Order: sequence, then structure tokens, then C-alpha cells
Amino acid sequence: MTISRATLIATADDHDSRLAVRAWLETHRRSLGFVSDNLGCGCCVDLWDIEGDAAVLASIPSHLLASSAWADGDDG
Repeated sequence: MTISRATLIATADDHDSRLAVRAWLETHRRSLGFVSDNLGCGCCVDLWDIEGDAAVLASIPSHLLASSAWADGDDG
């Protein structure tokens, strides 16, 4: 198993993305090793850093992914 990281994003003006992120997290939360609290402000953007098996993270739709220090491995 290869462990990978990703950052999920949903903006307030994209209701479908917000629903999709929450559905993906609900479906896969038990198979993830780490899920952060919502790191966004909650009024404009929702963000979650996650870590888990690369095969599971590969199922994330690309429009729900954000570039971040966490996902890019630059978190110090």
C-alpha cells in the first residue's frame, strides 16, 4: 500500500462540489488514515487535508482537489 496525501476543496458558490466532497469523505473516511478538520473558513471555502492509500485517493474527482503544501509534501 502506498500512502498519499491530498487536499479537498469546495467553494460556497459551487453547491454540487460541496455535496460531492462531503459524499466522498463520508464514503471513504474509514479507509483514510487522516482527515483534518475543515481548514477553510466555512463561509467561502471548505478545505480538508487527507491521507490514505493512493488507490483510494485516486478516486477523488479532479475538480475537488486543491494544490497545497500538505498535498505537495511541502508542509515542513
